[in-house]
Amino acid sequence: MKTVMKFRLSAVIFSVSMVLAGCGSSAQNPPEITPEETTQEETESSKPEGLIYYVSDHGTTDTAQLSNMIGEATEIGYTWQEDELLKMPSDCKVLLFNSPQEDITTEELTFLDSYLDEGGRILLLMPPDEREIRFKYLERLLEEYCIQMDYDIITETDEQRILNNDPEFIRIDQIEAPSRMPLGENTSNLSAFMHQARSFHMIYGDNYSAIKQDAMLETAVTAVGKPFGGVQDDPDTFENEQLITMMYSRDDTRHNSIIITVGSSDFLLDENYTAPTSTAVHDWIFGSFYWLTNSYQY
Repeated sequence: MKTVMKFRLSAVIFSVSMVLAGCGSSAQNPPEITPEETTQEETESSKPEGLIYYVSDHGTTDTAQLSNMIGEATEIGYTWQEDELLKMPSDCKVLLFNSPQEDITTEELTFLDSYLDEGGRILLLMPPDEREIRFKYLERLLEEYCIQMDYDIITETDEQRILNNDPEFIRIDQIEAPSRMPLGENTSNLSAFMHQARSFHMIYGDNYSAIKQDAMLETAVTAVGKPFGGVQDDPDTFENEQLITMMYSRDDTRHNSIIITVGSSDFLLDENYTAPTSTAVHDWIFGSFYWLTNSYQY
């Protein structure tokens, strides 16, 4: 079991505008990659493609509620397949784990470790869960990538940053995307929102020197992460800091394998998919699909 020590992003007080206009990057940025001349072959290979494998067990969200998202992904070129976690095929480009209700097993942890050792890519959506449950082995997997999953739910204390008078429907700030991760042309000019989100923290682990990580979406310092679910006797309250709601972590020693964590998921449901408040976060999800399926060597 790794020994970890939490560190948090520095709390920065800044003024809030009603329209999000881009934010500075957080304390740790991914290394810059010098763009090379693009050949026709590279252009063709960079088109959206590759297998997105959706985990259908562990109580994940039923794909009957995700028809819009699946339809968009397949229309632009991705292959979609869904089945149990342990049936994931070897040509999986992105393992999509959406709102699991059950922890993974030790066998599945070993399976995922082997996948990541070969450069695997995981996109984990993990909204808050009020149940007294701990995702012990999923936490262990994230800790390998210096990610701590918090058992909290984020509320916003600034009324200018909430929707529908709901302090759990919050406006979040967009951090600069990693190199070669495309976003919509106007994404940075859109206000991004999440409803009922949990936070994540970057932590130090034994392998921290091999890890490249950064926030992608985060709250203002006016948000508070309140204890929610879990089984800790004395869960933490997070306040006076920017709380990460989406982040990535890459391990250079494991063939550049990547885990992206997202603290909310209901923006992908058909009932919310076409809402203007979902647009910016959709762009980050599809930007992640492209970035994770791409064969660039970082």
